[in-house]
Amino acid sequence: MSKFFATVGAVATFSLAAISMPNAAPVPGFEALYAAAFAACTPPAGTPEACEAAINDLSAAMIAAGIPQDVALASFTELRAEVVAEGGFEDIFEELLPDSGAISGTPADASPV
Repeated sequence: MSKFFATVGAVATFSLAAISMPNAAPVPGFEALYAAAFAACTPPAGTPEACEAAINDLSAAMIAAGIPQDVALASFTELRAEVVAEGGFEDIFEELLPDSGAISGTPADASPV
């Protein structure tokens, strides 16, 4: 019976850990470049220039590896959402990857109607 409770406790612990993990979806094998792009695109350490370079590095690496476009785009969409949630540079994503979807409602350069 104690094994049962230990198993239930372990499952509950892992379930809670999974809930608290980031929702990001880096493409397997590109986790380090994904993390670097996140860091480069969010304050306080990130800068627009570093963000652009990191996005280009991640994109170039995925293209070179033959990652399907829809898989890469899904990863960039989630990266963009995480960056925006941290107050990062969404305008760089809008410039480089407009298909990754504006998270804040309107693109940075959109003019009001």
